[in-house]
Amino acid sequence: MTIGFQEVQFPPAIAYGASGGPAYSTDIVATGSGYEQRNIRWAQARGSWNVGSGVRDRADMLVLLAFFRAMKGRAYGFRFKDWSDFSTADQPIGTGDGVTAAFQMVNLYVGGPVTEIRTITKPVAGTVAIQIAGVPEAAGRWTVDTTTGIVTFTANQPSQVAGISNANPCVITTTANHWLQTGDSVNLSVIEGTTRLNGNRYAITQTSAFSFSLNGVDATGFGVWTGGGAVNTFPQAGEAITASFEFDVPVRFDTDSFSASIETFEMQNWSQIPIVEIRV
Repeated sequence: MTIGFQEVQFPPAIAYGASGGPAYSTDIVATGSGYEQRNIRWAQARGSWNVGSGVRDRADMLVLLAFFRAMKGRAYGFRFKDWSDFSTADQPIGTGDGVTAAFQMVNLYVGGPVTEIRTITKPVAGTVAIQIAGVPEAAGRWTVDTTTGIVTFTANQPSQVAGISNANPCVITTTANHWLQTGDSVNLSVIEGTTRLNGNRYAITQTSAFSFSLNGVDATGFGVWTGGGAVNTFPQAGEAITASFEFDVPVRFDTDSFSASIETFEMQNWSQIPIVEIRV
């Protein structure tokens, strides 16, 4: 019987004492002259940990025993907080093209000219923040699947410009109800006259059903609007999409045997609790 993955986190207080981290698989052949030929077998690292040192007392052991039984040893995968690497900020996850709605979360690890792209499939709910072109995007404009790490933007909400004020802050008037809310962000394009606004994204404050202001934009020195203008909420061509978030690692126990020693009634020990990362 094939067993799947449980969206439950390994007890984080016990995980705090883990030792371990990323591992690679590399074949090395040494030639007779001392040179080496190296073959990378895994494109990404695979983590492994021992969290035995996280068990401090009988209460911890009972929590661990219950979790081990629930996961049936190596049978079920589960989430694990690697306290040495569990959060990241402003990670690029894609570039808008005006069409693509879904983007996979990743974390980049850079060493000189080499970059490893780690796919993140288990972001932590409530920790994700998204920016488009450096502008925070309101949570209502996107969703994140915390079981796959895919961020999906809601459908575009376009409007046409009917007027632009040379004021501080700059106010945009639309030809129809724009349905935008304070905290949304918009991309402006094809504006005539007030061309300095073209190709930029701004956080907005709703001022009425037919107008909104651009937060922090003083347009008193801009050109006078003479016509045109498109307003889009969806990521437009060339706009960088970044994410800040916490994440778990998908893992499983790497043993089917619970082997604990009883030192005293209140002091019990399981010195080896092997956990290994899995691909999901």
